[in-house]
Amino acid sequence: MDFGTHWQVYVTMPVIAALIGYVTKRVAIEMMFRPLEFVGIKPFLGWQGVLPANAERMAATWPSR
Repeated sequence: MDFGTHWQVYVTMPVIAALIGYVTKRVAIEMMFRPLEFVGIKPFLGWQGVLPANAERMAATWPSR
């Protein structure tokens, strides 16, 4: 029986998968909002958060009430 000899591997698999999933989702959310200003060498080597980069366009298309 393979499970009996390698049970530690089978028990840790879901834990490691959950940790990797959490970290990648956390990084994606951080990249959406941060940094507020462009960081890097313009125009191609750097990053600005997706929402701050498109704030004017998104605000202009938001329905006014």
